[in-house]
Amino acid sequence: MHRWISSLAVAVVLAISGLGLSGPLAAQDAFPSGPLTMIVTGPEGEDLHAIHRKLAELAEPILGVKIEIRNVPGGGGTEGVSALVGAKADGLTIAAVRSASITVAPHTGSVTYGIEDITPIIQTTGGAPLVVCAPPRFPAGDAEDFVELVEENPGKYTYGTDGVGGIAQILVEHIFRPLKLDLRPVHFEGPDEAMKAFIGHEVDIFIGRISTLLVGQTKEGYAKCLLVTSVEPSRSLEDVDALDEIDAENRAMEVWRGLIAPKGTPPERVKILAEAFHKAASVDEFKYYVLRRHDFVRVGTSEAFADLIESESKAFADVAKNIEPAKK
Repeated sequence: MHRWISSLAVAVVLAISGLGLSGPLAAQDAFPSGPLTMIVTGPEGEDLHAIHRKLAELAEPILGVKIEIRNVPGGGGTEGVSALVGAKADGLTIAAVRSASITVAPHTGSVTYGIEDITPIIQTTGGAPLVVCAPPRFPAGDAEDFVELVEENPGKYTYGTDGVGGIAQILVEHIFRPLKLDLRPVHFEGPDEAMKAFIGHEVDIFIGRISTLLVGQTKEGYAKCLLVTSVEPSRSLEDVDALDEIDAENRAMEVWRGLIAPKGTPPERVKILAEAFHKAASVDEFKYYVLRRHDFVRVGTSEAFADLIESESKAFADVAKNIEPAKK
């Protein structure tokens, strides 16, 4: 009798505590229990892909699972975000995104998602300004000359965008429109395509983030940069004018990247992912990798990232109203 009761008590304790269990029952609460898919909302070769591929490599041993990279380019990153929004909200599908596809595109009428359809995980990079560049023979030598030239020639000069409602077009609306400058956008599928168009002389002006390729073009004399969208000069382009030269200090802009999940992803899983990627992004190897691409690691909490997205989305809502949606 006592032996039977003792055996039963042991069985109950084991059942309650989960000790000694194995197989699916024991593993069902573990996360992640299988590989993750990271949708990269741009093509292979872009910095968005390279930076987050490196981050995934560093996060794999922390999470204990493989992270598979899936590139979904198009629409300046919006097609990849749409794919993420339509994925199962189980934490196993996440996306690496650029700021414009999250805080700008929903206001242009070119996409069907909004910030309410995503779950922010963590910001990964930020703090790098945008830059305005032109060919060597362009008849302006600095930011002040550029403003004067464009003002005198409304609609004459073209610039390449990274997609309708992308960060280049937002810069023009946010900084140049208040100065009554009229530039004509030519739309491309992402920043790399816009850069290729500039190098190939398909457009007059390049507007985008500072990259290794762009810095190389300036050093070799194939391009000259006229303005960075920060209050102070950039460390990568120290001789280029900042916004104070055109009295636009209050319109500083920078670009960021980050990781998001679908709406409804369990908070406890978001926390696990955020902590793992925060740890991976904090190692020197990753910091140097990003710095070599003329950007900066900037990580914080999921809550801070959500606040950034919300505030930037509100700030750009009125600006984006001046942007025509993509033609179907």
